[in-house]
Amino acid sequence: MAEPAPYLSLGRRLRDLRKATGVSQEELALRLSISASYVSALENGKFQPTTNVLESYESVLGADYNELAELAGHLKRRTVAEWTPPADKAGILRLLANFSADTLIKLERMGRIAFLEGLPPKEKPADSGDDDAQPDNRHP
Repeated sequence: MAEPAPYLSLGRRLRDLRKATGVSQEELALRLSISASYVSALENGKFQPTTNVLESYESVLGADYNELAELAGHLKRRTVAEWTPPADKAGILRLLANFSADTLIKLERMGRIAFLEGLPPKEKPADSGDDDAQPDNRHP
């Protein structure tokens, strides 16, 4: 009797995500920069994908990284609220409030921060040239 695939639940979820978007394994492989045979092996639960592959599924298919990471046995992303001592949370929020909304979104997309809820960022003028993630040190 064949040994069961170790990541079958994850594989089924990856297949469901792909089919929900209507893309073939070959097209998804191109988008993820991996081989179609690897996509097939993942969907059949034969391999544990790396965190980079899971992040690619997140960006290409809109998958929930934490859900996939849990199924794959990887650590989930933690929010500031989960690892910051209560006394430090207010200071972190004040620090992040110095960044423009566009910068915070860029940082989140790069995986540098993993939350934006409840954060009232200062707005910058559209022509401020905010290409680098530098704080806005202006005082109201």
